[in-house]
Amino acid sequence: GFWGNKFDGAHLPANWSSTSNANEKVAFLSKDALLVVDDFIARGTRSEVARTHANAERLLRAQGNQAGRGRLTSMADLRNAFHPRGIILATGEDIPNGRSLQARLVFINVALGTIDTKVLSELQRRVKQGELAKIMASFLQWIAMEAKNGQLTQLIEFALECDRENIGQSGHARTQDNLANLLLGLRV
Repeated sequence: GFWGNKFDGAHLPANWSSTSNANEKVAFLSKDALLVVDDFIARGTRSEVARTHANAERLLRAQGNQAGRGRLTSMADLRNAFHPRGIILATGEDIPNGRSLQARLVFINVALGTIDTKVLSELQRRVKQGELAKIMASFLQWIAMEAKNGQLTQLIEFALECDRENIGQSGHARTQDNLANLLLGLRV
């Protein structure tokens, strides 16, 4: 809803039933934005489950590595690689396979009953009125001014270092940076 009143739970910009190429391109076009890729559920035949996991691995690994999949034209010339340029929020009932892939992710389990539906309904009403989009526009203007004045880089460097120190170093090597970057986004 922060990106416009047309985005709601039934109208998200991407989903796991789309092709890998489609999700890759949408993630590339979503520069500096939060992209919701909805409804990861690995069901069906063995090959359908494997394809679902392969699609998730391709997109989420590209996000984690900040690298796209290289391709060639029919004349063997290099094409542009489309790598995610924003942040991916993936929803679903399942977790993609692979320890290395999972280390590139931050999992948040939302238990049944933890969402206050009265607050959610109020936010949905505000989305329809365009209030959240106005908040986002104000935030983008503020952050642009901070970046122009050189203040944003200092804030980011300081906050990342503080968060890394406070998080600790247990778990996978990527965990500390993943959580520090998430906290930085919330802080800003």
